[in-house]
Amino acid sequence: MRLTLCVSPRMGTERRLSIERELRMIKSSLLYADHISVVSPGLNMLRTLDPLRKVSLADPVNGLRALPTPTLIRMGFPASELPRLRQRVQELSKLPVDDPERSQWAEKFAPAFQEAAVLASDQYGGHGPEMDRAIESEALTVIDTGFDFDEGADSVAAWYKKQLSGALSDHSSGVLLDPETSKLARESEDSGHFGSYAASRSRRASTGTGLVERLPTFPNAPMEHILEAREELTDHRQGYRNAVKRLERGLESAALDDSLPYELDELWHDEVQPQPESSRIL
Repeated sequence: MRLTLCVSPRMGTERRLSIERELRMIKSSLLYADHISVVSPGLNMLRTLDPLRKVSLADPVNGLRALPTPTLIRMGFPASELPRLRQRVQELSKLPVDDPERSQWAEKFAPAFQEAAVLASDQYGGHGPEMDRAIESEALTVIDTGFDFDEGADSVAAWYKKQLSGALSDHSSGVLLDPETSKLARESEDSGHFGSYAASRSRRASTGTGLVERLPTFPNAPMEHILEAREELTDHRQGYRNAVKRLERGLESAALDDSLPYELDELWHDEVQPQPESSRIL
């Protein structure tokens, strides 16, 4: 069972990007699907900062030397100047740490380097480790091919719509969308390619992950516990999906309808939660 999550960028407190929604959708999907692909401009933006959390702030020369191109561009270095920057950093790295030429250069770039590192820690550092664990489990793939944040908002929006169109057209995978993306998909010309088979798989995915999210212990469950439960329930996932398939047939809302979450609430309260402990599907 393959599942593609499409999540639009979401601003948290103080106008900072948040990946809380991505994490919530990923956690519930890990207990339903065998493999998950994530399409998220916000996650891709924040992941460019991640390498900054792993370098020494005390040594800007070797710190910049270790950073990949997307991170350097995110820090404000023009792509056209990167070859010259890398050459200069390589030359300086051969000098002693206390060499005046190296120290002067490091002092010049230290403020921008430290500011970017603090931003990385604040924005990606909080939820980043949990996301990293999910990626390392090999059950999760983050789609970033062709993504270029530095081309501007219009380019990011075009990339996201293209990925969404591809996900809706892929009948081998279910799709799970956040509310904003569901609205975008309903209004998209490509929604006509969302065939009945793919729509059924996606409504089933919304049902299966939605019921997991309604578990009392789920909201605050750390990624480590989610992955442990996923490992322990490997042999039972297919049985759960079969149970979800039976429940999904009774729903009236379509896969992209904004009424679907309300139906899932009713399903949880009327069918799942009242079941005797011995016969529950969750």
